[in-house]
Amino acid sequence: MSRKLGMLVAIPIKGRKLVNRSGGKQSPYIQLKLGDDKKRTKASLIASVRFDVFQNHLDMHVMVIDEGKKNEVIGDGVLLLHEVIDKGELDVWFPIKYKGSPAGDIYFELTFYAADSMLKGTRCPIPHSDHRHHFLETHITLRDHILVLHNNLIPYHNLQWSQDLSDHQDLQDRRGHQGDQDQDQALIQAL
Repeated sequence: MSRKLGMLVAIPIKGRKLVNRSGGKQSPYIQLKLGDDKKRTKASLIASVRFDVFQNHLDMHVMVIDEGKKNEVIGDGVLLLHEVIDKGELDVWFPIKYKGSPAGDIYFELTFYAADSMLKGTRCPIPHSDHRHHFLETHITLRDHILVLHNNLIPYHNLQWSQDLSDHQDLQDRRGHQGDQDQDQALIQAL
């Protein structure tokens, strides 16, 4: 079985220039397939679709269908997930085609949440043609008495390593009082 990389949340926001083959009013819906998992959503409703992402399924098939008497296909395409896995988030106009001809675009908001093993800061390979490694940088901050978790997927080759502890002291000085940091650390340990 393939290793789980994380979860993808796909939100189709809107369509543009969708080809109308029937000549009447369209009621398009979007069918998404990742591996063996298939889901659908109305194009007119903004709703999220969640998929588990596995190492051997890194492309999502997108099909836009006119929900009518015939359920006509408006267009389709394959959305590669490498970029959203790299960046963590991606907003994109995705072009669809029908029999090789342009059939419109779907605007997606995509978010990738890495699997738990990456949250620990361990090196975890994300499959690419160049087999780069990534870290998930995690920050926890206290905002209005609520703990907020921030995640950033960082390419391994972009990490900057500090040999000098004064770099870390600079960050503490810029952040504010040492007491705030101790309080945050105590909250984290209490969890």
